[in-house]
Amino acid sequence: MDQASGSSRDTVVDHLLGRLEDKLANCLNRAPLDRDHLQFICTQEMVIMSALSTQIPVPQAVTDAFVELHRLVSFRNPTQRIVRMEMGNNGRPRFIIDRDHVIELLEMGQNVTCIARLFGVSRWTMHRRMADWDLSVREMYSQMSDAELDELVRDILSRNPNAGYRRMIGLLTARGQRVQWNSVCTGIDASSRHSRDCLANVTVGLCSSQNILSSRSLVHIDTNHKLIRYNIVIFGGVDGFSRKRDLVCLKG
Repeated sequence: MDQASGSSRDTVVDHLLGRLEDKLANCLNRAPLDRDHLQFICTQEMVIMSALSTQIPVPQAVTDAFVELHRLVSFRNPTQRIVRMEMGNNGRPRFIIDRDHVIELLEMGQNVTCIARLFGVSRWTMHRRMADWDLSVREMYSQMSDAELDELVRDILSRNPNAGYRRMIGLLTARGQRVQWNSVCTGIDASSRHSRDCLANVTVGLCSSQNILSSRSLVHIDTNHKLIRYNIVIFGGVDGFSRKRDLVCLKG
């Protein structure tokens, strides 16, 4: 009996450690590392290990190592001031802003207004600092001709035909291209006009007219999914003979 209980405890411990290893490996293999998610995993597993430690002996070395990992993940460096004020002889104090941090935010695609809000200064102050550093947002955009952009947009639309303006910008950024919003809109509109011109040359047969003999012999049914988040679907039906609303119902 003791051997059976000991074997079952060893199985539970192996399963617990294997589960912990898989979770940590899955989190650490992601790039970039999500520290908040890693901290959540450590906190959750520590609660489980503490609850099971009264019934199942967990190796002390594993417990100590996991406690140390949780301490390292939970440790946060003190917030460094990236903006400081310098007092002069006359006038207001001058804001001293970290130039490298501004360049990093520009490379991430942030605009000047957003960067100014992050630093807690006005956008005019940020514009003056960027002028002093000879920085420009225009220099961050990709240098390509309109023909090259149109070709790239057509290639993306061939793979993602339902992509809109915002998704197109994301797909271009994933390819290492940073393009202005107006240029992306122009490229998509040009590609859409090209597609419409191609479809205009295609002969389409006219739909045959329907000969409906009586009421309710044909009903047109459609659905509305705007309330699908609440598990509600709206069904509506129109009589094909009288063109009057025949049914409306909710289904959840």
